[in-house]
Amino acid sequence: MLLLGPADEGEAWFDAYAAYDRSLDNWPAKEEAQLARLVPFEGGVEYLIPDGRTDRVLIKIAKGLQYRHTGQRVPERISANAQLYPVDQGLGLIEHAQFHSALGDTFAYAGLAADDGSAVWWMAFYQRVEAIVTFLTARSRMRD
Repeated sequence: MLLLGPADEGEAWFDAYAAYDRSLDNWPAKEEAQLARLVPFEGGVEYLIPDGRTDRVLIKIAKGLQYRHTGQRVPERISANAQLYPVDQGLGLIEHAQFHSALGDTFAYAGLAADDGSAVWWMAFYQRVEAIVTFLTARSRMRD
């Protein structure tokens, strides 16, 4: 589960939490289901977002990054995996990235892509949440 905590500061934080707040108005879940996801965390309240939803979004972002940098779509028959990490825990996983960029403190990424469509993408959101997304072809999985 992804923990979405209270806004720290800045316009980017305000915009993200304003969008989140608006989404609750149109949320298909019942109020009890929403309240069940609120949990105390470090003196505040956090909102648990289901892993499946988070993983789908992370994979879509990584597919877009791969297309942007390689000009090729991620093959349909590829194994995609997303994993969240605490800040700074995933930093050393991509030491020699082919691609990298940042949008201020809001979003940063780095990635490595192979010709067969296999790739690994590291992403950081608001310098608070990090994610690794991997795309592995059957051929690259057999090498492991």
